[in-house]
Amino acid sequence: MPGRDMSPSGGCPRPATEYNKLMKAAKYALGLDFGTNSVRALVVDVANGNEVGTAIFDYPSGSAGILLDPKDANLARQNPADWILGIERTVPAALAEAKKKAKGFDPASVVGIGVDTTGSTPLPVDRAGKPLALYKEFKRNLNAQAWLWKDHTGHAEAAEITALAAAEHPGYLAKCGGTYSSEWFWSKILHCLRTDAKVASAAFSWVECADYIPGLLTGIADPLRMKRSRCAAGHKAMFNDKWGGLPAKSFLAKLDPRLGELRDRLYAKTYTSDVPAGGLTKDWAKKLGLRPGIAVAVGSFDAHLGGVGSGVETGRFVNALPVFIAGTKEWADKFTAAGVPIVGDDIKFRGITGLSVDFVRSAHREGRAVKLLATAAPGRKDGRWSLDVRPSLVEASHPLVHVNGTEKGITFLTDSMGSVTLTGGRSNPRGAAAALLKDIINIYRSPF
Repeated sequence: MPGRDMSPSGGCPRPATEYNKLMKAAKYALGLDFGTNSVRALVVDVANGNEVGTAIFDYPSGSAGILLDPKDANLARQNPADWILGIERTVPAALAEAKKKAKGFDPASVVGIGVDTTGSTPLPVDRAGKPLALYKEFKRNLNAQAWLWKDHTGHAEAAEITALAAAEHPGYLAKCGGTYSSEWFWSKILHCLRTDAKVASAAFSWVECADYIPGLLTGIADPLRMKRSRCAAGHKAMFNDKWGGLPAKSFLAKLDPRLGELRDRLYAKTYTSDVPAGGLTKDWAKKLGLRPGIAVAVGSFDAHLGGVGSGVETGRFVNALPVFIAGTKEWADKFTAAGVPIVGDDIKFRGITGLSVDFVRSAHREGRAVKLLATAAPGRKDGRWSLDVRPSLVEASHPLVHVNGTEKGITFLTDSMGSVTLTGGRSNPRGAAAALLKDIINIYRSPF
């Protein structure tokens, strides 16, 4: 129709003059990153990628935002109320900074919102899509909270899923290295079904954090209507159109009949992040200072969108590494091991570039994990220590196998107490900044 915009915007066509005026002002995008310890908001100029406003909100619940159980080192949960509060705090703050940094910035010129989260971080919800954790009766129940990506309480269930899939549906494991993880969707839900009948009964469905946030902002919280993330559903939930989406109901029912029944209350279709999950509701627009109706993208996982942000494209390889080595051989010259000076050449380095896919797959089949480890041991004839950094095979029973992401771990081999392992030290923006400042001070005091 002449003079009308007939593009499929999800609403009624607008007059061309109104549409052109809107497009002329459409210059910024808002990104929300829900991490392990905090949520971050970022305002970006879509024309050139310049960052004009940012804000960080540390989750107030638990230890650095993580709900823990002193009786179970494998447990790690998050309070979904922290996510909601994080949105309310970071978005207005990021917009306020953008007003100061970008001349003429107007929040009305924000045209869309992108969301990335940790994962797999599934959350039990009721029929309306409200998290059970937001109800008074479940507020203190750790099983009703979001099961954070690094939760390993379902390790036995993960092994069970792997065994059944390997025997009956090996294709389910083809896209995840041949082994299903305790960090993923089905193992966590299955563990909940077996350990908390109250939560299992109250949960109509389960949604990933990456699905919950867009559903919250768009008002499409109904777990049967919200658009589910293909990124989250992939190997985490073993979703693939080749076998009809999620694993077969009969397969899930062999693990637990209730798991098979749950399949009917999940989803049959998934979407990529270039698809809108819906438009920002009037209530959320008012809270955040944005225009109602702007597009909210289907969610995705942080590491995956990190690849996009790092410039991945055809012909360019981008890898997200869970472990980073800080320091060089030159730095090592200034340190000692058990009172013996370390010479840079004493340290043998070997990175991950020599690893083959077959080697990693073989390790998974044997029930072992590949970890980048640093080792130090006495015993050289010259009195020095043997120092080594290289990818190593770690048995599934070893405590270090569960050290992931920003955690640190160290194992001491002692004469009297045997093996002693310490883990923890989760990183957060404030801690990272403090460590960087400490390094700068040390460099100033003792220049190399």
